Amino acid sequence: MWHSTCLPRLQAENHNRKAVISYNVLSNATLTPGAHIILKACYSAPSAYDRAWRKANNIIVLDKLCPYTVPSAQPLPPTTGTAQWVPTQHVPDAAYFIRALAYCPNATYGTSPCGVGNSKAFFAVDQIESRPGYLLGAVIGMCFAGPVVFVSFFAIDAALSKRKGKNTEGAGHAQHAPQQMDEKVSTLT
Repeated sequence: MWHSTCLPRLQAENHNRKAVISYNVLSNATLTPGAHIILKACYSAPSAYDRAWRKANNIIVLDKLCPYTVPSAQPLPPTTGTAQWVPTQHVPDAAYFIRALAYCPNATYGTSPCGVGNSKAFFAVDQIESRPGYLLGAVIGMCFAGPVVFVSFFAIDAALSKRKGKNTEGAGHAQHAPQQMDEKVSTLT
């Protein structure tokens, strides 16, 4: 078993550190004319263990083990070739291997997978800190401002309630006094 700290490491979004992938189709492989190769970065077994969102599936479109396609400007030839992959900022920290899928022309589906091969080498991707400094500063500022605003809201509300209470008391006596006089007048008559 290998440990991920021993693997060659790639920094996401670092164009100076990229995976250079060379592949060679076996000489005894029979691919139909018009076939091309697609390279995918796949999670290693330890990086996919107990993670349902990274599980392998025999149906390639449902396979979650190999979510990252190595981009190429033109279809890769079905014999031998080289491609480069720079992980984006959305590629998580994990150990990866490369899978080559051969796609052959198919009358029904256009193209369909007709061969597969896995690399024996592993590499790791290190995620970058993609949050800008001003955003981090704004979040910290709001974390301090939030409780202050919360406490001051209740303090202002309590002060206004006291002031309204004093105003209501005086107005309350004036409203009740005429009713009491009317009652007294009606009892006298």
